Amino acid sequence: MSDSCRELGLVTGITGENRALVTVHRAEACHSCSVKGACSALGGQTKDLVLEAENDARAQPGDRVTLSMPQSSVVKASMVLYLLPALGLVAGAVLGREVALAQGWITDPASITGSFLGLVVGFAISKVLSKKMGQAAKYRPRITAIAGRS
Repeated sequence: MSDSCRELGLVTGITGENRALVTVHRAEACHSCSVKGACSALGGQTKDLVLEAENDARAQPGDRVTLSMPQSSVVKASMVLYLLPALGLVAGAVLGREVALAQGWITDPASITGSFLGLVVGFAISKVLSKKMGQAAKYRPRITAIAGRS
């Protein structure tokens, strides 16, 4: 088992000193990754995905390249994007119920309100964390090899 997710893509532009824009076809994007069942970060199956990648191989526009990203980073990013909002939803529902019981209120409306608020807080935390993660090099794909020219 490989410890990184790999995918082929096409360099469509250079965005900085050591970064490139790479287009990856979504239908193939999770095919070779061993954590594909735990991660749905790429969404639909029909559109292309444009990523900004570290250009370690010094690829140029038109190059077909191999992208690589550690599986642990993929799993951590997926948890931040999906698990935190879900945990917020559940925690909000439980907290809303407990507050309602303590105050002598009806528990269902409080649980529903709490779950909504927890979901919103979970998404807000997820957004902040994902922005920070996006700035860290270990959460960005890397161009590790040039596979050919289109």
